[in-house]
Amino acid sequence: MKNLKQFLLFLILVNSCVTFGQDKNLTEETQKAASKKLYHDLNENEKNPLVVINGFSFESSMAFLNLINPNEIEKIDVLKDASATAAYGDKGKNGVLIITLKDKEINSQRKLNKLYSLENNDNESKKEIIISGIITNTENKPISKVVISDLNAKESYKSDSKGSYTFKAHRNDVLVYFLEGFESKKMVVKKEPEINIVLKKLSNSDTEPEIKIKK
Repeated sequence: MKNLKQFLLFLILVNSCVTFGQDKNLTEETQKAASKKLYHDLNENEKNPLVVINGFSFESSMAFLNLINPNEIEKIDVLKDASATAAYGDKGKNGVLIITLKDKEINSQRKLNKLYSLENNDNESKKEIIISGIITNTENKPISKVVISDLNAKESYKSDSKGSYTFKAHRNDVLVYFLEGFESKKMVVKKEPEINIVLKKLSNSDTEPEIKIKK
C-alpha cells in the first residue's frame, strides 16, 4: 500500500507538470525525473508515428517536425497499418512519416542532427543555464499549459497559470513551444536567461508539401 501511494504521488507530480524552481519542496532530481517522464508520456499518449527523414528514423516527439521548414520538404509519404509494420516492424505500429528533403546532401543522421542543432559538442554547450520566460498570445494575455519540449535533453515542461516557466537547459538546446490551436515556435537557447514567447493562433493559409498515403 505504501508503494502504491508513492507511485500515485509521483503521477500527480508529473501530471501537474511543476517546472524546475517553481516548487522549492521538490528536489532537482525529482524535477528532472518528472520532466523526462512527461516527455516520454507525451510521445506515448499521442501515439506518434515513426519519423523517417532522408532515410534515417527518429523515435522522438512529433515536435521535431516543427524544426523543418515546409519549403525544405520535397514530399511526405505516409505508411499505415500492415505496410508500416511490414517495412519498419513494431516501430511502425503507429504509422510512419517518410519525409524527403529537397537537399539530397543531407545524407546522414549526423548531418541532420547538426542542421537542426540537436548535437552539442562545444564546451559552451555543456554549461547549464537557468532560463525562464512568459508565454502570451498576440493580445498579450498569458497562456497556460503550453508544452515546452527540450529536444536535446528529451525533457518537457508546461507553463503555469500565469504563462510563466522556469527550468535548466544548455546553450544551443532546441526548445519547441506547443499548444493545440496555436502555431508552434522553435527557439535555440543562447546566453540570454529570459525567453519570452508570443504564440499566434493557427492559420489555414499555409501551403503544405505533397503527402501520399499508402495503406
